[in-house]
Amino acid sequence: MLGPASMSPSQPPLSDRLTRTIVGARRWVVLAMLLALHLALVSEPEGTFQRIWLLVHFGLFLLWQPFFAAERELEVFAVVLLLAVTAVTLYYVSGWLVVGWLILLMGVLGGRVFTVRAALQSRFYLVAFTYVVTMLLLWAVPVLILGEHQLPSSVAYFARWAVPFMLALLAILPFGTADQDASQVFDFFYAVLVFQLGVVLVLGSIALMRFTHDNYVASVALTVMGFGIALFVFAVLWNPSRGFGGLRTYLSRYLLSVGMPFELR
Repeated sequence: MLGPASMSPSQPPLSDRLTRTIVGARRWVVLAMLLALHLALVSEPEGTFQRIWLLVHFGLFLLWQPFFAAERELEVFAVVLLLAVTAVTLYYVSGWLVVGWLILLMGVLGGRVFTVRAALQSRFYLVAFTYVVTMLLLWAVPVLILGEHQLPSSVAYFARWAVPFMLALLAILPFGTADQDASQVFDFFYAVLVFQLGVVLVLGSIALMRFTHDNYVASVALTVMGFGIALFVFAVLWNPSRGFGGLRTYLSRYLLSVGMPFELR
């Protein structure tokens, strides 16, 4: 006859339970990650508190990361290399480094927004993406790179105190199940496109300040409007409603003919 100890199912390892808990609470991991990022941005530039909150932010980002499955174990070399890169980054933290990380985070979130199949879940990542873009253009670039004197007091107050309330939507928007979130594939193509978009917005805004008499807000507005018009024109040419097939047809025909002799194209 079996005893009570043999009849009770064995408990899963602590690492497996911790992994399932983290995967099931990814909504709160993303929310805490962005809150830590905001506290780092509004702290004194290159100060102690900024480094502490950036460390917290990086740790939460590694818990949320969409690149690898959460149950995979890291090798010792990868862990040591990751800790070394994080330590060097935090020691030599600067305005351009923070801005570069925000642009990279834009790409990571963009790779999730455009690949999420469920519309309800895409809203969650779209709000997170909007927050990062807003803080990048309205706070990180003018304060950490150009100096806070380039930013009107009303815009600085809005970015510092009003924009974080956008993150409250992350607590109420539908997120989907943990299995649905884990099944989404990270798209590096969209991530690279969004990363390039962030670079163009930042560098374009700084370059246009030469023509707007150092008015950063006007430069950002002109850059966003110009890039929006360019994307609209490209979208119309890519898939027009009537007439010729659009640039999509010619690009597909070109890609299918790559490697063929010239006379057979």
